[in-house]
Amino acid sequence: MTLLNRFKKTPCSTTQVQAVDYYLLSLAIALLAIGFVAMSSASIEFSAHHYNNPFFHVTRYLIHLSLGLCAAWLAYCIPMSFWWRTRSVWLLMGFVLLTLVLLPGIGREVNGSRRWLAVGGLTLQASEIAKVCMMIYLAGYLVKHQSELRQQMSGFIKPLLVLFALTLLLMLEPDFGATLVTVGTAFGMIFLAGVRLLYFLLAIVSSLVAFAVLMVIEPYRLERLTAFIDPWVDQFDSGYQLTQSLIAFGRGGWFGLGLGKLHNASKRCFHRGRAGLYFRYNNGFTRLVHYVLSSVER
Repeated sequence: MTLLNRFKKTPCSTTQVQAVDYYLLSLAIALLAIGFVAMSSASIEFSAHHYNNPFFHVTRYLIHLSLGLCAAWLAYCIPMSFWWRTRSVWLLMGFVLLTLVLLPGIGREVNGSRRWLAVGGLTLQASEIAKVCMMIYLAGYLVKHQSELRQQMSGFIKPLLVLFALTLLLMLEPDFGATLVTVGTAFGMIFLAGVRLLYFLLAIVSSLVAFAVLMVIEPYRLERLTAFIDPWVDQFDSGYQLTQSLIAFGRGGWFGLGLGKLHNASKRCFHRGRAGLYFRYNNGFTRLVHYVLSSVER
């Protein structure tokens, strides 16, 4: 059967439609809409000053959003069996991307970290795609080897070796945040698959020790931890993001300042990529709590 014939049998080309979680879909749409409004409000003055076009970042956001929606629709059209059969290919692609980003002349270095690939006019963060590739592979492995995972140590060790190799490449960038997310997600999937509790606890303890060592041997990681405890000690460097977050909550109050009324600090945050602060300025504490609670309600 040709690849074209396989796609002809997908739900998007027939009357059969895959089940859709409309509650989850509505939350995703709400997230996109709120992010668009907040980003637009924060970027108009900045874009007009730096690019002579108040809608420069708005246009870029819409382009990226369109690409993301097309990719989401394509993923919806592809049957689940396709992802299961090609799980090893996706894992290989993740490793290739994480390797390419480390090569001089290919990977783009920003602030001492080499995490980005320039693809045309877009900048691609390799770790974000690699995380998804790892999850696709791991989901397929857990389905195929579920009995081995639950009964034998080898079934638990195999995915951990793959995970270790992936996190090693992530730490070479370095990208400590992506490493934490990847390991945490993978461990959650393995736990839900039914691994023996003793094996799982040993892996958790070992990982915590490893992360503690990684934080101690690199001063900047330890600085982030101390900045989290008391961000005002160095509010213009390691504690900058947290102090600006506190200012954002204070300035936004319970209901926010409203669109187009951002404080100058938030405009500096836009330049430094502190996207999480815009929502707090625009909408305030009450709407932020309401949004987070609705997102985790189920």
